[in-house]
Amino acid sequence: MPDSRGSEVGPEEVSRAAIPASLDEPEALISSLEGGGRLLGFRAVQFLFLFGLNLVATRALGPSGRGQYALALNLATVVWVISHFSAEQSIARMLARREASAEELSRLGSFFTLTLGLLGTGLAVALGLSLRDQLLGGAAPVTVVLAAATIPFTLAGQLATALLLRLGALRPYGWIIAAGAVLQFALVLAVETGSGLSPATAMAAALATIALTAVALAAVLQRRLGSRALLPQMRGDLVRSALHIGVRLQPSSIALWLNLKIDLLLVGLLASAHEAGLYSLSANLADIVFVSVSTIGLAALERQTAAGTRAAISFTSRFIGQNLLLAGALGLAGAAVSYPFIVLVYGAAWEGSVLPFALLMPAVVALAVEGPARNMLMRIAPPLSISAASTIGVILNIALNFALVPTIGIAGASIASVVSYWVAGVLMVALLSRYGGVPMKRAVLPPRPRDLLSRLRRRSRAVPG
Repeated sequence: MPDSRGSEVGPEEVSRAAIPASLDEPEALISSLEGGGRLLGFRAVQFLFLFGLNLVATRALGPSGRGQYALALNLATVVWVISHFSAEQSIARMLARREASAEELSRLGSFFTLTLGLLGTGLAVALGLSLRDQLLGGAAPVTVVLAAATIPFTLAGQLATALLLRLGALRPYGWIIAAGAVLQFALVLAVETGSGLSPATAMAAALATIALTAVALAAVLQRRLGSRALLPQMRGDLVRSALHIGVRLQPSSIALWLNLKIDLLLVGLLASAHEAGLYSLSANLADIVFVSVSTIGLAALERQTAAGTRAAISFTSRFIGQNLLLAGALGLAGAAVSYPFIVLVYGAAWEGSVLPFALLMPAVVALAVEGPARNMLMRIAPPLSISAASTIGVILNIALNFALVPTIGIAGASIASVVSYWVAGVLMVALLSRYGGVPMKRAVLPPRPRDLLSRLRRRSRAVPG
């Protein structure tokens, strides 16, 4: 546990005491698996309607209109990543380390939404309007402004989510994200069948959805924490602490975002437009598998936050072992169906996307390790060490792309990404071993299949009917 000064947990402290048996039992892993599975169901609904939304918008806007919409929204996303100072991660760390109550941190989140959110909006508007011809394909000013207006609502949603998931509110979160996708699809479809879709109206639908989703998440948080939970509060000590942490975690946030995006940007630079198009499909489909694994990992956040430090570390090790089995199965399934799925759904012209997609699948296993380990490290490790591990992965990804893409094509981009994800995952486990006081060979503990099956049988017998 952190001391009164908030210092990191030392390995000596962790290793001196026995870890409680309660979180070592298979029941804890089964409970997390069930929660992650339910959340994955909501995520599947979200993916389904977002796929329909993408299809309608792409056909209605055409390449030029779709480009203006995507570029304006991408600029807003970049500004958000840079300007939010990892506020949601700071708040999550402070909650796990018992540095403030959930209500105090919720009010701090409201303060950051107003300040950092408005700062990001102003920056996105200034950049977008002055460089819309050079960067945004000549997008209309209203499209730029609407895209910039998503920033405070995105921040509000992220801050509320960071607290809700660590308070165990998986089900309401799942309902809200699924309903948001349904709402956005309905809005876009209604506009298209009425007056016709344009980049501006598509952006308005996106803004409405992001705003309503943030409001719904905030309402759930207020219901859990009390009527004052959303009132902005500027407590100097909490603001300073959050910014102190956030600045050190910011390289990690930027690196993680880049590591999922940089390969496609580099393919566009190093290969032809045709190859970039093929790789974009591979990367987009792989993202679905990646998000599936990370969604299951969200179910671990409550225990990683609420349990005692030693118990949370032990649980994280076993959860990673469990997650590896699920990720391996998903990766093998994705690779197995890649050829028939891509060729049948997208056509023979996209056959070149099959190999890069299949080559990306081993990254699923690395992400199953990296995500839960990083979430635990947010509680016990120095923020700069987390940022260093993430940054090394990005640098390696960039270097390998420059080395491999010119020689073996877009398959090289997949290999570069997989290697970088595995290096980042191994570094996160090494940090977990160091700051968690767990020997490296025990930092990832596989579940005991016999115990898991026994617990599943008992649970199934306990279900009525």
